[in-house]
Amino acid sequence: MKRRLALLALVLWLTGCASDTETDYASALMWNDTIYYLSVQEVGDVPESAVIGTVTAETETFPRENGQANCCPPGTPVAETEEGLALLLDDAWYLCRPKAAGSAGQAP
Repeated sequence: MKRRLALLALVLWLTGCASDTETDYASALMWNDTIYYLSVQEVGDVPESAVIGTVTAETETFPRENGQANCCPPGTPVAETEEGLALLLDDAWYLCRPKAAGSAGQAP
């Protein structure tokens, strides 16, 4: 009987571990075949002429298509700055920096 209870406990424990598939992804945007990571750095005022488009799709995973982001909804303005791209979130522009050169893989 103890052996069956131990086996049942082991199976339940393994089942619980196997079903935990939630994954956290870095906040990112894919633009012109480049991954940009969202930072907490505000850019300040961005002129309307710097806006180069909008986010076209939102994903719950890591962005794999141009215009796709996992940190904001479709329609979010994207602007080009000297430091990188910027996203307009909650009435403030936030810097997005390109993925470091030489980094392996596309998704973290």
